[in-house]
Amino acid sequence: MRIAIHGSVHPPNATYRCVMTTVADLLPHREAWERLAKSAIEPNPFYEPDALLAAARHLEGGTLWVVAIWRDGREGGELAGLFPLQFGALRQGVLWPLPSLYVNHMFSATSAPLICESDPEGVWEAFLGDLGNLCRGGAVLKCPRLPRGRGVSIALENVMARQGLSHAWLYGYARPAVESDLSYDAYVARYSSKRRRNLRRAEQLLASHGDVTFHSVPGPGPEAARAYADFLALEVAGWKGAAGTALAKSEATQGFGERLFGPQRVADGVAFDVLAIAGRAVAINVNLVRSGVVYAAKSAYDESFSQASPGTLLDLHLLRRTLDEKAYTRLDSCAQPNHPLAAYWLEEQEIGAVFLATTASTPRWYFDMMLLTVRQTRRLREQARELIERFWQ
Repeated sequence: MRIAIHGSVHPPNATYRCVMTTVADLLPHREAWERLAKSAIEPNPFYEPDALLAAARHLEGGTLWVVAIWRDGREGGELAGLFPLQFGALRQGVLWPLPSLYVNHMFSATSAPLICESDPEGVWEAFLGDLGNLCRGGAVLKCPRLPRGRGVSIALENVMARQGLSHAWLYGYARPAVESDLSYDAYVARYSSKRRRNLRRAEQLLASHGDVTFHSVPGPGPEAARAYADFLALEVAGWKGAAGTALAKSEATQGFGERLFGPQRVADGVAFDVLAIAGRAVAINVNLVRSGVVYAAKSAYDESFSQASPGTLLDLHLLRRTLDEKAYTRLDSCAQPNHPLAAYWLEEQEIGAVFLATTASTPRWYFDMMLLTVRQTRRLREQARELIERFWQ
């Protein structure tokens, strides 16, 4: 697939310059990239340098495309927006590239682009207006796993309404989250009496095995590296190891994990919550923390203690730290639909996927044709998945 790589300059009175580049070529501007990530209207740890570099090197064959948006037309100055892209072709049911905000097959909980908080709608307009010039197929765009009701999606919906852009929300789901002013005790009081009783029994059962402790380890650093090694060991020994979905399953996925969570990570913002019995870790959560928001990225526990629910108790420890200690402002589970954590983290984050025309001049017939193709392809995938699951039951 051939993609044009060039900058597109707006008229003289414009503010932004959009450039199609790669993660590797953008790395010399890491400081500008990190400044944007820290000041973005909505954080996205999966679009920061460590995460995209890990994805490019270990999951995408070395190349991952991004549109960098520079303020005042000065490349290398202030980075105002970052839009990582992937290009679906046959796998999307079409014979030409279909640009989509990037999500990787290992782990991406949100595709919210990094956008400066000072002018989110202007950055969206610059990106959408230039996408057709920057790459083939850019008359339409797919934005999967977009958190709704947050800064990025609100700005996009305002732009779509103002410019009259054809669009459709394809599908959505809600995942467990926490955003509450209640104390921990008041929050847990919302659970059923049976659920609270089961939690007390789990705590007692876990304590019968030895001294139970909880602690958090910020990274990077030697202690974080040890916590990550313990996490990998727990994950590969459990059901994820048996299913072949553990990070340690291959050299590529292990390299991805080490650069995103482990010893090769450069930036801070990763934290490990550890539940230990007699000093031995039996449950570990890997969290990415940005602007007071916890993205619960990975979890693993010793399944020999499954009757004592160590993973759930560790999630409740994080809940207590958030509500009583004010360690964080919001928790996002990053979970798939129908996750058991919904019984304990009672708020929800709505996630959607929007398909849109990037300009008002995109022909309606073209938008409708591409939308139908995307919907039919997704329906066929779901039917194939159901057949496979039914076969293996």
